[in-house]
Amino acid sequence: RILLATGVYPPAIGGPAKQVYDLAHALATAGHTVSVLTFGHERSIEKRDDIMVYTMRRNIAIFGKFLKYFHLRAMLRVIVSAGIPDIVQVNSVRFFGYVVGRYFKARGVPTIIKYAGDFVFETINRDTLKVIEIADVFTISLKARWLRWLEQRILKTFDRIWAQSAYQRNVLVQHLGIPESSVVVMPNYIDIKPYREGATLLRPDMPDMKPRPIILSVSRLVPWKNIEAQMHVAAKKQEFEKAKE
Repeated sequence: RILLATGVYPPAIGGPAKQVYDLAHALATAGHTVSVLTFGHERSIEKRDDIMVYTMRRNIAIFGKFLKYFHLRAMLRVIVSAGIPDIVQVNSVRFFGYVVGRYFKARGVPTIIKYAGDFVFETINRDTLKVIEIADVFTISLKARWLRWLEQRILKTFDRIWAQSAYQRNVLVQHLGIPESSVVVMPNYIDIKPYREGATLLRPDMPDMKPRPIILSVSRLVPWKNIEAQMHVAAKKQEFEKAKE
């Protein structure tokens, strides 16, 4: 029995929603019993495609942040009453992830958290991009140092930390003090074959286009994503290709 805890899940859209959806279905296809804990417009408990989805209300008008904690604890009790999971994977280095991790660690359940994005980096750069290099963000201010302490506490709650690249592993080990033995490096498991097959359909519609890579970035327009940098890199690559010709 596997529980996946994520802030977003279909029908909500976003990278984490798609990744957890694909992972849940892949695990279910492999014969595992999979449940998902997430947020949505309304509270619900329903089975979708052989996956039990436990949804809590995202927006609560009065004392929302305070009440969310109690709603989360109540939903965790519902999940455990249906059968305590054998392993829990959390997708959020936030308060939500910390509560879920602590809850199941106290019950002896192995836990893993996905280091999808850095809590300190995203918080400091929430309104405007102040720091480009993630290695520089942890000591930029007293607030950043305090946030770093919070992030360390969240991460160290879990038995394993899922990094998506060697770069992320180095950040965890060198800047957040996580033992390397606690970090597992795995890429995002999303089946991109259907999208590659669909991409070939673009070519007949553009007969005059010279064969070349098409770069598509699908992302929220938030400062820490630094979409402008991606555009500059793409432009530089185009200049480099022209220089080679």
